[in-house]
Amino acid sequence: MKNVPNRPRNPTGFVWSHPDTQTKRWQGVVKYPDPDKPGQWKTRSKTFERKADAQRWVDEALAEHRKNPQYRPPSEEAFGVYLSRWLTDVARARVRDTTWRAYAHAAHPLIDRLGAKPLKAVTPLDIQAVYTALLSEGRFQPATIRITHNVCRQALDDAVDWGLIPANSGAQGETAPRASARHSSAYPGPSPSIRLPRSKPKHC
Repeated sequence: MKNVPNRPRNPTGFVWSHPDTQTKRWQGVVKYPDPDKPGQWKTRSKTFERKADAQRWVDEALAEHRKNPQYRPPSEEAFGVYLSRWLTDVARARVRDTTWRAYAHAAHPLIDRLGAKPLKAVTPLDIQAVYTALLSEGRFQPATIRITHNVCRQALDDAVDWGLIPANSGAQGETAPRASARHSSAYPGPSPSIRLPRSKPKHC
């Protein structure tokens, strides 16, 4: 008899009482086929104080995976870890060393101020607040902050392409400051040579 390949199994989930906490807490667990490695499975979990909240999370996660078998949950990676890795592994391969050093310098305030926050949790308001603080503190001029903005935008666009965050998160909605009349002649903004070669305005 000819062997028939097993049909893909559906995602499954459950809620259980978490054993590793002093106070009683509930953990939702979802297991789903790995969209990148056929035949393998991945697991998601999240802990809640209330059983009902854990069950709601499981139900919503299962619905996401059943609706789209290629769905990839947002990354749990910290924003600072991701941006540092992106600068080293991606940006450095795209541009010359002198340009890369300009990117790394311009991106440092984002890593310093938002680095501990999860990549998926970074909001337009978070990024805009960094730009505003840099201006008010006098640390960066508008032209340099626009380089920061370009680097952030491209890094988050790549994160969307790689399935690390949904398309409607991150830098969408924030804007880089424009040079005032006082600075317009001295700081005309980054020249085309300092921009990333890949430009897709998904987030700004």
